[in-house]
Amino acid sequence: MISLRKPLLKRNPASSVIDLTEAIFAPQGSLKNHLAFDHRPQQEQMAIAVAQALTSDQPLVFEAGTGVGKSLAYLVPSIIQAIESNRQCILSTHTISLQEQLIRKELRHCRRLFSTEQSLKSYGNFRSALLFGRSNYLCPNRLTKALTSQNELFPSTEMAELKRIVDWAGETKEGLLHEITPTPPVNVWEWVNADASSCNRNVCRPDHCFFQKARQRLEEANLIVLNHSLFFSLLRSSLAGDGPGVLFPNDFVILDEAQTIPSIATEQLGIHISSYGLNRLLRRLYNPNNGKGIFSLCGAPSDRKTVEEAIQLSDRFFGLIRQDHLSSQNIVRLYEENWCDPFINPHLDKIIRNIGHIADRHTKESDRVELRDLRNHLTRYRNSITECVELSQHDHVYWLEKTGQVENIVKVRNAPIDVSSQLREFVFSRQTSVIVTSATLAENIRLDSFSEKIGASGYPAEKVTSPFNFSDQMRIFIATDAPAPSHEQHNLDLDFLCDTIRFCSLRVKGGSLVLFTNYQSMFAVAEIIQSSLSTQNRSLFVQSRDGSRSQITSRFAKKGNAILFGTNSFWTGVDVPGSALSQVIITRLPFENPNHPIIDAKCQWIQSNGGNPFTQHTLPEAVLKLRQGVGRLIRNASDRGTITIIDSRILNRPYGKRFLEVLPLSHHIPFSCSNRSEVFVPLV
Repeated sequence: MISLRKPLLKRNPASSVIDLTEAIFAPQGSLKNHLAFDHRPQQEQMAIAVAQALTSDQPLVFEAGTGVGKSLAYLVPSIIQAIESNRQCILSTHTISLQEQLIRKELRHCRRLFSTEQSLKSYGNFRSALLFGRSNYLCPNRLTKALTSQNELFPSTEMAELKRIVDWAGETKEGLLHEITPTPPVNVWEWVNADASSCNRNVCRPDHCFFQKARQRLEEANLIVLNHSLFFSLLRSSLAGDGPGVLFPNDFVILDEAQTIPSIATEQLGIHISSYGLNRLLRRLYNPNNGKGIFSLCGAPSDRKTVEEAIQLSDRFFGLIRQDHLSSQNIVRLYEENWCDPFINPHLDKIIRNIGHIADRHTKESDRVELRDLRNHLTRYRNSITECVELSQHDHVYWLEKTGQVENIVKVRNAPIDVSSQLREFVFSRQTSVIVTSATLAENIRLDSFSEKIGASGYPAEKVTSPFNFSDQMRIFIATDAPAPSHEQHNLDLDFLCDTIRFCSLRVKGGSLVLFTNYQSMFAVAEIIQSSLSTQNRSLFVQSRDGSRSQITSRFAKKGNAILFGTNSFWTGVDVPGSALSQVIITRLPFENPNHPIIDAKCQWIQSNGGNPFTQHTLPEAVLKLRQGVGRLIRNASDRGTITIIDSRILNRPYGKRFLEVLPLSHHIPFSCSNRSEVFVPLV
């Protein structure tokens, strides 16, 4: 992982930040006069609040409805603050694609803005950099080492891939994994990427190594852009120093698309062990199937034999977990410590000692460094197995999973039940400003619940609504005859979904985004209605089936009248303006799976503290997710479209009013199979 620690920078006063921000976002300010952007009072309010938080080194939670222009509202004062105070701004957002969008679009607006007036020109030369994890970068020195040792490290089937990487290395400017298509096999890339101690400044020069060049840009940057997964991974590995700052000394942080923070922090701050991961790690040492691995270079026959035995024991260890705990279900929560015998660990200890002995007596420094990295990786696996068997962290939940296309991978996991205390300590109590923002943070008009969830209780929280005129831009239809989801009526439920989705999608001339709450229903509906949509010349794109999220979203937007089926991640972050997204169909109210170990543990914790899990967790989370899904429709002032909800529980269950209250319109149009031809009239 990239080390983000460097000498403390001077903390200069930034008194001009607020004055400049007020002047830029005023009704006749620089944004309107020079860039011809409409003045938005909500954007002005947010920008000033951000500037005040930055200059006082205080956290701020700010919900800015769609269309407010929140990106500029936090970027402009942040860039001014970074330059005025000689401090770095860390900007974290949800995905890599959103990172690149900020660099490509929003920062260009900032540069244009700063070039318009003499008083702003000193900020126009701000330096920005994208931050990726080390494993995303090619290391030329490790590539050279892999080529030199290719006969010992790679079977003949993988040597062609190594050659392809060599050819690409001569063409690429950034050396990033996502730039090479198709993506090289993991077994090859892990020997040539920069995620190794051997890729260091003593060996790799910035003018030669892609990672070291990126690292140099990071140190010189005023603004560093990364995604949430990497942010929390880095936070976990370093957990900050003694002085102010979260990742860099004296930095300040912007967390955009912050509605995903609780789930991503939970994911990143936990343990992940898998049969696939341990097997791959051991085979990097020695692969008995082809005789390749680093022990072929520098190990004795006895060392290779020990690894071969460990691979067999690993297969047996995870096989027994599968047999004893996962034979009838794909996910199981663990309640009792010592739930299995960690008989694999003594053998891992032996290999760890062997690696140390080999490294100590080996003369070639590059091999010594590779060996020590592998020893550290294996030590972490061994320690994680012990912790998960002993269930040693009482504020964590532990569970088992079967994953993979044929469910052949066994995972052992843990995660903190409540991340708020860790986030408060390592993010919000760092004597620096942390701006938390999104278009949808709360399930109601107050932000208290979200602030508490992320450990930001007690800090300022503000909310501004969207400037869009939803009454002119949107219609909301609700199916009154939708059967409530049940196992007994699954076929009836599926038939109704297929019929209603087909009708509503074909009724709209533009494109429709259909949001599901589980993969099973999504794939089942797709299989049934695919042919009928095709006969109407309407393309159907399905999450996971037809490509990556970014690929199918792009294809959907280009088609103009396609139908896109998505679940989970598609409820947030999809931004397709114009008629290509003319309708959002909500197939079911988005309640979480109550049987998932994390959800089960959270609800159990609430109940043990005298609370009501449904009203304090389940319902608020579902209401918030509905807001996020509905927010996919209207992305700019000229968009018009339809929200269609195929779940009658929103009308006939007591909790339904909580969902109705957060819809952009108070008025909705009920429809049923008997009257839909007359009643269901989407906006054109």
